[in-house]
Amino acid sequence: MLRRYGETALQEEIRALMKDWEEDLAMSETIFLRASTHGKRSFVGYEGAVIDKRDERLRVFPFPTRRPVSLSFNIEKSC
Repeated sequence: MLRRYGETALQEEIRALMKDWEEDLAMSETIFLRASTHGKRSFVGYEGAVIDKRDERLRVFPFPTRRPVSLSFNIEKSC
């Protein structure tokens, strides 16, 4: 239950931020977005979204990203 509350709160914060940036985004030539398929719903494709999911300016980063694992943290600490 706590996790879902946190996800909902984060989604609301992202959407409020997008609303604050609406004018800046409207003037942008290109919009880069990197999020999981599930995470993209916080930015595009919902009722009242600032950016339409079919917006031609929308680009994704061309490399995979994953959640860090404990091994990643250990490597960074040793550097």
